Amino acid sequence: MGPAHPKDAMDFDNSEPTRTGLIIQFSLEAKPDKAETAKAGRPVMKDVEYIKIMVPGNSNGIVHVPVTDKHRREFANQYENWKRNAENPIQGQPLREWPPLRPSEVAHLVHNNVRTVEELAAVSDTNIQTLGPGYLTLRQKARDFLEAAKNTGFLTELREQTDLLRSQNEALQRQLDAANAELRTLKPPEGAEAAEHGKKHRR
Repeated sequence: MGPAHPKDAMDFDNSEPTRTGLIIQFSLEAKPDKAETAKAGRPVMKDVEYIKIMVPGNSNGIVHVPVTDKHRREFANQYENWKRNAENPIQGQPLREWPPLRPSEVAHLVHNNVRTVEELAAVSDTNIQTLGPGYLTLRQKARDFLEAAKNTGFLTELREQTDLLRSQNEALQRQLDAANAELRTLKPPEGAEAAEHGKKHRR
């Protein structure tokens, strides 16, 4: 599903003021997974826990950052309450960010616990029929998309490895050229050794 906003899934104690007067909100926000994106050759998102800390009456004093262990300890009650009510994290490409789907189709799939392109591609034959007309075609589109992305990811990885190997070879060649140049400075000019031998012979 699409990026979570700080106000999503916050209708409980999680947003109540703390003993220090701060208002705390926890949320899950979809962020790019750079490692998985590079591997898959397509955008892959992951859910990241965020905390929003607000001071009542001060609109400029808002802190919105990824959750740390310190936050989990300091605001343990709010965090545990939020975790009990929060949605399960997603891994993959959210349906909302996949162009072939209309908003109504995304809403229908999310309602049926399908939140990513990967999950749509994995829906069984029995369950895909219960989703209604057109979803069998969408499942095939999802599978084709993932397969094409996998190939793209493989080619991208191969290209990166080739570029790395080329860079290493160029670096080795530069080192070799430098070593040869240094050897030439140490070696006497051609004929100099014979001339020196002749001088000694004449003496």
